[in-house]
Amino acid sequence: MKYLTSIALILAALSSYGQEIPKNSESVILVSDSLTESIIAEKLIDNGFEIASVNAYSLKTEKKKIKSWLYDIVVTKIKGGYKMSIYLNSNISLNYGYGVSSGPERMKAKYKGMKSSGFKVGWRELIFIADSFEVPLKYE
Repeated sequence: MKYLTSIALILAALSSYGQEIPKNSESVILVSDSLTESIIAEKLIDNGFEIASVNAYSLKTEKKKIKSWLYDIVVTKIKGGYKMSIYLNSNISLNYGYGVSSGPERMKAKYKGMKSSGFKVGWRELIFIADSFEVPLKYE
């Protein structure tokens, strides 16, 4: 009976926090009516991000260096919660000759790539921050 209780507790914990993340997810939705922009801004500041701008519909952060990449977060108010996305900023500029070059890029970090890729590092940071709100999460 003691083992059955232990297994039930472990399964309950895994079912609430072990939600599988769909491949190529780009955003996390914080499902909550009680969250406010100030609570979200406070959590972002606690995690080392500086707030760049806030308006009635969105909150944006300044770029933050994590490992060797720069990231910024955009939080948008949606019906029933907030949508969080993290962007990987690349300052690498490649010259293809004849005046054609690729300048700095800003790409949405996704749940894809190798474990230590720029996309995965940013995604893990976003999930870490989203989990700290202790509200139900959805992935988009």
